[in-house]
Amino acid sequence: MKKTAFGFIAMGIASAVAPAQSYIANEDFEGAKPTLEIGAQSRITDAKDEAIGGSRSLLCDAANGKDETAFEVSSDKFNVFEVSFNYKTLNGAKGAPQVGFIDRNGKYTDFRSERPFFLHNDGDIETFKALFHGRAGQKCTLRVCVSAGGRAVFDNVKVRGFNAPAKSDWAVHNAKVFASCRSNPFKNYYLKADDKILSMSEAEFFPFIDKYGQYKHRDWTDKVHSDADLKAQAAREKTLADALPDSRPDRDKYFGFVSPDKKFAATGKFRTQKIDGKWWFITPDGNPFFAVGACKAGFGWSLNPPKLDGRDCEKRTPSTPIEGREKFFEKPVGEKYTLATAPFKRSYFQGKPAKSFNYYARNIDIKYGNPDADFLAKILARRAKLFGVNLGGHLSEYPLLEKAKVPYTVTVYSAPEEWIDGDYKLHGWWQLPPDWFSPKFEKSVRERLAECAPYIKSAYCFGVFVDGELPWVEKRAEISKGVLSCGETQSAKIAFWQMLEKKYKTLRNLNDAWGSKYESKAGFLKTKNFFPTTEKGIADLYDFEELYTRQYFKVCRDAIKNIDKDAMYLGCSFGTYGSAWEYAAMISTDYCEVVTANIYRYNISNLALPAGSKDRPILIGEYHFTPYDGGTFGITMVPVETAENQARCTLEFMRSAAHNPAVAGIDWFAWFDLPATGRYDKADSGIGLIDMADTPHYKLVETFKKFSEEVYKMRFEAKGAYGSGAQNDRNWH
Repeated sequence: MKKTAFGFIAMGIASAVAPAQSYIANEDFEGAKPTLEIGAQSRITDAKDEAIGGSRSLLCDAANGKDETAFEVSSDKFNVFEVSFNYKTLNGAKGAPQVGFIDRNGKYTDFRSERPFFLHNDGDIETFKALFHGRAGQKCTLRVCVSAGGRAVFDNVKVRGFNAPAKSDWAVHNAKVFASCRSNPFKNYYLKADDKILSMSEAEFFPFIDKYGQYKHRDWTDKVHSDADLKAQAAREKTLADALPDSRPDRDKYFGFVSPDKKFAATGKFRTQKIDGKWWFITPDGNPFFAVGACKAGFGWSLNPPKLDGRDCEKRTPSTPIEGREKFFEKPVGEKYTLATAPFKRSYFQGKPAKSFNYYARNIDIKYGNPDADFLAKILARRAKLFGVNLGGHLSEYPLLEKAKVPYTVTVYSAPEEWIDGDYKLHGWWQLPPDWFSPKFEKSVRERLAECAPYIKSAYCFGVFVDGELPWVEKRAEISKGVLSCGETQSAKIAFWQMLEKKYKTLRNLNDAWGSKYESKAGFLKTKNFFPTTEKGIADLYDFEELYTRQYFKVCRDAIKNIDKDAMYLGCSFGTYGSAWEYAAMISTDYCEVVTANIYRYNISNLALPAGSKDRPILIGEYHFTPYDGGTFGITMVPVETAENQARCTLEFMRSAAHNPAVAGIDWFAWFDLPATGRYDKADSGIGLIDMADTPHYKLVETFKKFSEEVYKMRFEAKGAYGSGAQNDRNWH
């Protein structure tokens, strides 16, 4: 039993007894000769700037241009390896180890790259932990490599071996069994030596999701085992919230900071203001406000569920597709909780929607006794107080938040119904680039905003998002080539012609400038394989890219201001993988009051708007850190192993934001965990403030509460950066 900062008594978990095991390797490289089999390009180093522990470590140098083996460990006595070692890279992410588990035929049965998720900064000492499972009675080999061009140092290698029975061999090659999932409980970073699934046949393992939508075969703190547990958690949370005051004199009704010397103009709407060189939001009552928000705040639209869920749906639910994999699940019963999920390029179902089930919504009904909107709104208001959350971020359930009197954002999705899909293939985030010149684009934005108008006009409306993580093209001016390669009816191509016609007046002038041979407007529109290479032609490609980008933000801005001229336009919640977003973000500062960017890093003390941007505040639209010591198997986006590490990394990130004068708020992604078996795109991580059974993750909640208490004093007094910005952006690879 452990008492938390809230006085909460957590339900402890008894540790299972691990099976008998023995060290296969235990090497610190301090001896005269390594006991491991080391690669041809590996050697012992005693250089002080290279060694990790003691005076000596193993250095693997793959600078010769090909992958190199650092070391190997083999055994014909054990088929399960519990592995740990320390490493550090010496020349960037190329040095991050690639770890494989190999069967007796030399084939990889499992593989893990440290580069995408687990590596921090160059030179940091990292710890690799994993458990690999091979076939019973067969020789198994662990091979650790460094990719071509990389250099890395290794130390403290420990490999313990034990045996799993032959009846669990089905799980060794499980790609087909779990093809519909991004992750599963046999993942080497999730699997533990005492997991009972290592001794299960396939028939014993399935179903592996219980009637509450939880993983069946492992326990963790606060896991629900009965309807009574759900109700007990509700009572416990209420007790904690009731112990807190209903209001406090240093906060206004919008959660803004109240202080006699920090009073600013009250306009009746949320707005922005720069104060002593730092960006702030200002509440409708004129008080400073630093956003400590969460995306998807609410109850997953459980009272008014959509008929269709998916990537382009504004009402997102925590549902998981069940069609075609019914054996995964225990008792997905209830028409009320059954819906369809739209197909997506990452989904296992293609071509038509798949039947899905919303365990979370069913748990809500059991926990609270089929609650109505007034009841759930009271819980949201209580949670805002208990969690220290003051904003419902992107994709939040704004009707409930309005009723709860908690500030919220409104999110709508445009529907241009036309895409830049010509012969010159483009690659964007999530999807093909939309055609913002489609007449259906503006119409769809205005219609969707009109439906939300009463909420946008509310004083509790913090601002408005249109879309999210749009597919801005990575390479500059490529979008223009994509448009030129489209057919004659493409709206963007017609707009391109109109831009050129206005500039050049005649076809002769255009042909002279581009080195082209167009004979008519129709010829221009029908041509799909010509791209200018002249100086003027290339300049026009860039000019059209700007026109295309401005078209998007202008249409959205004008549509929002048509409803409420004082409503803040928060942009499109930029996905910041690579540099594709930077040009669009720079343009957006001409139209948006706030630039919202989704940032998956350990620290944002060095975060700033792209060069050329107008001075605007930054709202972090998404961030999170993912533990995998509970009931979810995924590691999107930044894995931190345990709930304790999650709390620590979250607080460090929050404090780095509070010290950054450009950042005026942060929105966690997301309010609730993703399903263990994945949503529409297979994403499946424990990233919520609450779990699938609607129980708060109290270690994380305590962190939010702590930061909300300290943020205003910290930000007003901050005189420099907090920590240092991480080199590696942790977006999905």
